[in-house]
Amino acid sequence: MTASGDITYKSTYRRTAMVLPTLAMLVVLLLLVLWLITETIRDGNDLMTAAMVSVGVFVLVVVLVAVAAFRIHAWTLEAGGIRIVERPKVPLFGRHRQAFVPFAQFNALRWLESGFDRVLEIATADGHRYQLMKDSLLQRDPGDRLEAFAAAIRSAALRDKHDLPAMSEGLSWWNSKTGIGFLGLVFVASCLLAGVVAWALWDGMTTSPGSRGPQAAAVALALPLGCGYLLRKSIARRRRVLGAPGSK
Repeated sequence: MTASGDITYKSTYRRTAMVLPTLAMLVVLLLLVLWLITETIRDGNDLMTAAMVSVGVFVLVVVLVAVAAFRIHAWTLEAGGIRIVERPKVPLFGRHRQAFVPFAQFNALRWLESGFDRVLEIATADGHRYQLMKDSLLQRDPGDRLEAFAAAIRSAALRDKHDLPAMSEGLSWWNSKTGIGFLGLVFVASCLLAGVVAWALWDGMTTSPGSRGPQAAAVALALPLGCGYLLRKSIARRRRVLGAPGSK
């Protein structure tokens, strides 16, 4: 609650749809750069220096992308609508956005799924979209606070004599053709990695005592299960939402 008694929901928004594809492209770019370095540089010292610089730049960019992925979204129920504030979690790593969305401008109020995250979305008549994510990263929303906040939005609109559109289920980037295609590529890559690790273990690969080799091998072998689950989940949701009555 705010000082004026207005209801506010504030959470950390994780932009996984931006981060994971970007990281995948960065890995491919790094491998390409390292291949070019080995093909063009013959001196061993220069080769090592160039490789270390490339890896260092890669790590720096990965850190910057990861930091920029976290944003703070805050929605406050006010008379006549919702006050929305979006800002980067770390200052200077993203743009600020503020808006007041009148209840009369609501075109849709719906639930999305972003990976394992539950997201509440408002679509307005002028084409803008605002999203609020359940703040489960630090377990600050162990119950149904976001669901209760969605109900509070409808109650506040009714008090202002505005009948909002019925709550519906929508599609996020992960349920789009592009998102499903990306998940498919990740699933294939995880299967190839698991196959390589399984073959190496079958061929007698051993790890030194005290190393993290066994844990890494276990993660590699389990990756197809997690990736396959997300892929199946995204496809099933797309079919369910698009097959619902009134869907476009």
